[in-house]
Amino acid sequence: MERPPVGEHPYRLLIVEDDNDLGHILAAYLRSRGFEPTHRADSTSVVDLLRVQQFDLCVLDVVMPELDGFELAEQIRTLFPQLPFIFLTARQQRDDRLKGLGLGAIDYICKPFEVEELELRIRNLLERISPRRRSVLDIGRFRLDRERFELAGPHGSRHLTERELDLLSLLAENAGSVVTRTEITKQLWGHSDYFSGRSLDVFVSRLRSYLADDPNIELRSIRGVGLILDARAREEDRPN
Repeated sequence: MERPPVGEHPYRLLIVEDDNDLGHILAAYLRSRGFEPTHRADSTSVVDLLRVQQFDLCVLDVVMPELDGFELAEQIRTLFPQLPFIFLTARQQRDDRLKGLGLGAIDYICKPFEVEELELRIRNLLERISPRRRSVLDIGRFRLDRERFELAGPHGSRHLTERELDLLSLLAENAGSVVTRTEITKQLWGHSDYFSGRSLDVFVSRLRSYLADDPNIELRSIRGVGLILDARAREEDRPN
């Protein structure tokens, strides 16, 4: 499967599985199918990772040392309420399934499992819940039409370049969360170096000027980390 273009970058998966062999096998397979997986065997490090890196879905084992999957899910639900997660576990008892789903999991998959079925379940879930597949995104009082490369706001519409569209889409898909500069430059330029970083600054400046008509939108630079787009708007403020 070919990797999708920047505007539809690969789904990013966090696989939390203390069996290193299984974790590596799953990551390798899902990567071959067009996803962008990250494997962690230590569940206690997951929250710190989620603070600095963005994911579309977490795949959690339940039986893990120190911090089990149910406890980790409670932390994710509290700290990152917009991040979906599923359980992939050998615990098949009815009470465990009910507990997992009660914690907010969008699926509960029991081991043993077919890796092809896991892929299809993950893909179908993400296709259903992910905002990135929408052709139109609301950003404060603006509306971004990704098919037409158009940003419509309080004082009219503006045609965006491909790079401007890619950057604004990436930030809007992760609105309210920090997107690292490394992630952005790799997504948009394919590499992260001094020159791509300087180019990024130019495009950020442009987007700030484009979004200036809405005082509730803030595109902030987090020094040494990345960017965060904070956008709030009432429905009646958005363009028709």
